Amino acid sequence: MKSRASISEKFGLTHREMAQVLGIGQSLWSMYETGARSLPLHAQELLAMMLQNLGANQTPARKIRDPMIRPYLERHIAQLLRKNEFRRALILRKIASVEKKLQTTIARERTLEIITQNQPFNRNFKQRPMPMLASKRTDALRAQEQTLLELHLALELLDAEKKFLDKRKK
Repeated sequence: MKSRASISEKFGLTHREMAQVLGIGQSLWSMYETGARSLPLHAQELLAMMLQNLGANQTPARKIRDPMIRPYLERHIAQLLRKNEFRRALILRKIASVEKKLQTTIARERTLEIITQNQPFNRNFKQRPMPMLASKRTDALRAQEQTLLELHLALELLDAEKKFLDKRKK
């Protein structure tokens, strides 16, 4: 347990400061150092991150091997992976929906274009028919294309997050 007793010293902090950083009481930190208690999950995650960063500054990246912390991290990573997969499935459904609407809008635009081109110009009207529909359709088309772009970007971010979590899981 000597390695745990010197954790706060590794960071150059007193026991009180270390407990404040982790968001726990000083007595809980003392009991953790002696092995009498375990830390809450949020404190374990923060401590693990701090130890990783401390180790990254001294040696190449290493895995956390503390048997007290590792199971919590594995469960948390598994939970994050499940959330990632759910959000990915949701975005894929939204992409399919927007693509379908986009195809419908494009088909409608082509139809309106054919109608306006083949409709004879009436001298009694000062403008061509359906100008309002033309402006609405281009706005809808732009909005759908922008939404589709945003959804694809979100999907790429989720893919990157999944790769990162898979790497941390190992």
